[in-house]
Amino acid sequence: MRILLVEGTGHGFLTHYSHALALGLTASEHRVRLVTRSRDELNGLDLPIDKRACFGDGLGAWRQLRAEVRAFKPDCVHLQWVGNPLAALHFVIFCQRRGVVVLYTPHNLLPHRYRWALQPLYRLLYQHLDAVIARDGHIAWGLQEVLGIACERSCVIEGSPNLLSHPLIPRVKVDELDVHTRGDKQLLLFGYGGRKKGAEAACRSLLRRKDLTGLHLILAGQGLQRSVPSVLYTELQQRMKVSSIDRYLAAGEVAWLFEQSDLLLMPYQMQCDSPLVDLALALGTPVLRSDLVNHPNFDELEDGCTYAATDPLALDSALTWLIDDKHIDSLQEGLQLRSGSQLLLRQLVDAHTSIYARLIQPSSRHCTGTPVLKPGSL
Repeated sequence: MRILLVEGTGHGFLTHYSHALALGLTASEHRVRLVTRSRDELNGLDLPIDKRACFGDGLGAWRQLRAEVRAFKPDCVHLQWVGNPLAALHFVIFCQRRGVVVLYTPHNLLPHRYRWALQPLYRLLYQHLDAVIARDGHIAWGLQEVLGIACERSCVIEGSPNLLSHPLIPRVKVDELDVHTRGDKQLLLFGYGGRKKGAEAACRSLLRRKDLTGLHLILAGQGLQRSVPSVLYTELQQRMKVSSIDRYLAAGEVAWLFEQSDLLLMPYQMQCDSPLVDLALALGTPVLRSDLVNHPNFDELEDGCTYAATDPLALDSALTWLIDDKHIDSLQEGLQLRSGSQLLLRQLVDAHTSIYARLIQPSSRHCTGTPVLKPGSL
């Protein structure tokens, strides 16, 4: 099959997801082309895929994409992000008039900005697509209940391929950090800043501990330190080793940082289906998460542990169990034995290939039946 993957943001999880899917589909001997932004953060990686980093800003990107369709002549186009639903609708009609199937994986059902004002346009777009692939049951529910998309036209493929765990991704040392010595325990808070991610709660929990000897807390990500009150941050620095990396980290740096860390802290105070869980587990790092962090396949006490976000002392107890009772060592050993596997990516590729093939068949021009494809079920 000839598959055109389109990812228009060029940064973060979306571009990692798209590159991983392109790698997997290419390895399965499909003819795949990935089209991304000209400022794609992964442009420096030498990956064995056909990639065009050409998108600029505005409506010109959609003209460029039409040119790619004319040149590549795909059987299907798979969109990974849509910021302008009206322009996307015109593009979908353009493709379908040429017999090209169009699918969309909405990593967010609606945009964060102007979501209710734009909902009618997104609803119209979703109704014209040949199929919509939901990454989890929450999105699938929203497609049906919020946007009125019949279950016959939506498919569920759970899971997140981990590009950074792929052996083709080089590891790059973070300049601000020393190489981790296994005598210490390195605790990682990672991601863009935001108070609902719970960095302040994690710092307060650590300060309530009597002994912080041998612990090293790392806050990695732009704006993350600013979500912690300065007085609290200074007090923590006086009692333990703390490092802050207040910038964007490149892909190779992220992979190195996770492999160096002993525990990923996710004390989130909001409902979230975070791909960071998949990333940590793929790189052999146990996860301490609040029960607001959803994950369909998290194995409690094997992949890490979960505490109740509504219990003010539950995080303290979880840290005690992991660090003082030394369960963190056995968790890490077990994960490292299972890490690095590309099984999840192969399962996702199989699921996507099945959907593509069925839609491309002339007799099945539109999505029929009620396909719910989950990795491992094929």
